[in-house]
Amino acid sequence: ALAGEAKVIDSARKMISSGDLEQALMMAEAVIEADGDSTPALQLQLDVLQSLLARAKSTHQTFSEIAWLQSQITQVQAKLAGK
Repeated sequence: ALAGEAKVIDSARKMISSGDLEQALMMAEAVIEADGDSTPALQLQLDVLQSLLARAKSTHQTFSEIAWLQSQITQVQAKLAGK
């Protein structure tokens, strides 16, 4: 992991804590775009997606949003499992 990557991931984790999930997801995706093999970034992406899913379920969002989040989680889990 690059030093800059670690800072971005740390910032994104703080965003998760403050509830800024969409921004944290964009940051995770930016790191993955630069380094698709980054385990910390994939784990961050998974954590954000799981937080978004929990929020969607608790606020009774549409089935399509929940289904999309679940499919994204499955994809990221598969990438992490393949490492």
